Amino acid sequence: MNPNQQSIVAAQPTANPQYDYVGPEVQIGSGRLGVMPVAQHGTIIINNGELWLLGSQDQVIAQAPLALCSIAKGPWFTFGQMVWLTVKGARYSIAVGHGKTLGKKARKSVFVTRRYTKEFVDNFRRLSSGGPTAASR
Repeated sequence: MNPNQQSIVAAQPTANPQYDYVGPEVQIGSGRLGVMPVAQHGTIIINNGELWLLGSQDQVIAQAPLALCSIAKGPWFTFGQMVWLTVKGARYSIAVGHGKTLGKKARKSVFVTRRYTKEFVDNFRRLSSGGPTAASR
């Protein structure tokens, strides 16, 4: 199913049982340092072995099989809030939940974004290695 066909609304990661993983309120950047904004309120969807990176208006930014995607730890100064996501050779900075915490107290937003980003990394690794999917649950 093409996630672009309908609007994705999720208050928490993995809140949509139709997909293997949904990461809401994703801040997406590109460029050498990942600071060129692509989407402030984007979405990450992993379903049936494919990763979809959607922009603020649910437009497709990148889409690829998980085999063509990789993640790496972000810079130390992000305190675990950001990871590098490479999709078909294009590198993006990803901060899951960051759009939701903008304007909030900095201390709280760091913990929320770090938790959501860690959950994305854990799900990405589990699904990349052939772990249980939404269809098998």
